Amino acid sequence: MARTFSQQEVRSWVKDYLKRRPELGLGKASLLVVFEPPNPFEPGARRRPRKGFVPAVLWLLALVGVFVYFNL
Repeated sequence: MARTFSQQEVRSWVKDYLKRRPELGLGKASLLVVFEPPNPFEPGARRRPRKGFVPAVLWLLALVGVFVYFNL
């Protein structure tokens, strides 16, 4: 006979599984979008931002500035 599990049990299992897998998660995914991949030969080295990310952020800030200037 199949055993039923409560929501709390399943949630704790998923949380434990994700804690054991540090390469998964929203924080890691966002860091990979913003920064270059880490160098496996220098794990303590500083990660530089991606070349396309900086102009995209500057463009977005300029767009918000133009919006605020003409609408407020």
